[in-house]
Amino acid sequence: MMHGQGGGGNWAQDDIQGKIYDRRLYARLLRYLKPYKWMVIVSFLILMLITTTELILPLITRTAIDKYITSDQTIAIFEDNGYYETFVKRYEFLKRDEGRINGRAYLIFSTKDRTRIDKTELNDLEQRHILSRINIYTIANKEDNRQILNRR
Repeated sequence: MMHGQGGGGNWAQDDIQGKIYDRRLYARLLRYLKPYKWMVIVSFLILMLITTTELILPLITRTAIDKYITSDQTIAIFEDNGYYETFVKRYEFLKRDEGRINGRAYLIFSTKDRTRIDKTELNDLEQRHILSRINIYTIANKEDNRQILNRR
């Protein structure tokens, strides 16, 4: 160890010699954990679960905000089944929810994905009143929600 005077204060510098990782030392230390082996294993598993949960929470929050709180979704409602099938095949790369209500097919996709649709086709969809310019909010199709919506 060196001691010195510099910059108005004392300082010390340690010289590290030898191995940083000593297998024999760790083997001796692990002997003390042997009676608590199951507690260590359970603690490690709980630690992994907590870490995974903490990593997933921001993803859940992002999904909740992007999909349910602020709407950035667009809906396209197709009366013509042939045109619907053609559109789905052409733009199968779009992330979308799809379904049928009263014989009409609908697609719900992110407004950001509108930029991935050909401009002339986008204009055609808007002129045919298939694609809405307004953003939409989606809710689960449950009886409670239908009653709330029908209360107008």
